[in-house]
Amino acid sequence: DVYRFAQSQLKRGYGNLAEAEALRLIPESQERDLLLDHLIQKKDLRLETILRVLAVQDRSGQMRLLWRGVLSPDFRQKSNALEALEDRIGRPLSTAMIPILEHLSTAELLARGKKMFQLPHFDSAPRQLYLHLLQKQDWVTVVLTLSLMDKQGFKEIDKGILEKMIQTENPHVRQIARMVLEKGGPDLHQKERPMEESFSIPNRILHLRAIQIFEGLSVSELAAIASVTEKAVYPKGEIVIKEGEPGETMYMIISGEVSVIKSQDGDRGIELDRIRPGDYFGEMALFEDMARSATIRTNEETHLLVLHKREFTEIVREYPQIALHICKVLSQRLRNLHEKIRHSENA
Repeated sequence: DVYRFAQSQLKRGYGNLAEAEALRLIPESQERDLLLDHLIQKKDLRLETILRVLAVQDRSGQMRLLWRGVLSPDFRQKSNALEALEDRIGRPLSTAMIPILEHLSTAELLARGKKMFQLPHFDSAPRQLYLHLLQKQDWVTVVLTLSLMDKQGFKEIDKGILEKMIQTENPHVRQIARMVLEKGGPDLHQKERPMEESFSIPNRILHLRAIQIFEGLSVSELAAIASVTEKAVYPKGEIVIKEGEPGETMYMIISGEVSVIKSQDGDRGIELDRIRPGDYFGEMALFEDMARSATIRTNEETHLLVLHKREFTEIVREYPQIALHICKVLSQRLRNLHEKIRHSENA
């Protein structure tokens, strides 16, 4: 059963490579690159899942050591682990797995993959690729494919397929499918469409990806966060966060600007900082139950993505790597702050 599972995952992994290679023929754009990264990451995740399952099934503990060695940055240790892995899992499985672990070029991998598996083939026109990707069970792949089609103004997909997607249970698939179906339609208000697009899941992913605290997360992990964020618009002079109040929300700035204000004697306050697009505030509320340490006030109309603690906790249960990554970023930021303080004291 484990062998069949591994073979199945390897076939799908090579399939992801074939999809990514076909996608590279499409004109470059943020939407294309986002989908491309997602497909490559899915291939990597499949491989990691195989190694994890093999390690769990191996009572001797040797597979866990080999798994660690295969992912080691040390070239010699990795080479030794790959050689030992080949002996342990047998030639049929290692023939398909080792080349991916050795990070051969996509062309070399696909040449080998075609000898072992029946992989999807796509012509130079994007229609066949789009139809293939729209049939995926992974909602992130479907949403990103629809977003790319919308970006390109692609109109060669049967409207019946899009109309069926508008009826699906996933709200994000419904939203993007409707945008693609209505593109250029007579009932579409041009002023409403840019706002709808700016808060679509692909655009939220792009915004999150540009924020330091989320840098390095996979597209699937970013999509999970994006799916539970809300949009909020605050007019100029509005208080977003009030010092001393309980907090359970993190905010990410899409456009606009806010001031960080710390109260002093009486009602007086001092501006400590200004936060602009691409930055965030209130993130510690996701991890601790403490009162807000400062007031946040808008300096102009400000568009925000809002992430609540309850939804964040649910996402982390499914993707624990998100919390580990954020803790790593916060820890690094704390070390940088201590370093600045040390230099200041020695100056």
